[in-house]
Amino acid sequence: MKLKEKLAIQYIRAQLNILSLVSTRKAAVKAFKLFCTPPQRIKKKGSSFFEKGEALSFKQEGYTLRGRRWLPGAMAPEKKC
Repeated sequence: MKLKEKLAIQYIRAQLNILSLVSTRKAAVKAFKLFCTPPQRIKKKGSSFFEKGEALSFKQEGYTLRGRRWLPGAMAPEKKC
């Protein structure tokens, strides 16, 4: 574990311990939020591969569904009668 991570863990642990001396309920709520909140996503620029796909969008039961589709160059979806 990196030094930065160890310091962050020690800081949070100390914060929860001090808060629990004042109010165990508030400490429990803070710990719950800490452990039940998913980590933030890293906002990196995506690969150019995703930009090459054809954007799709349609509505289904009041919801707008969006996605992308990738097909080899000349191949188009076949239409069946």
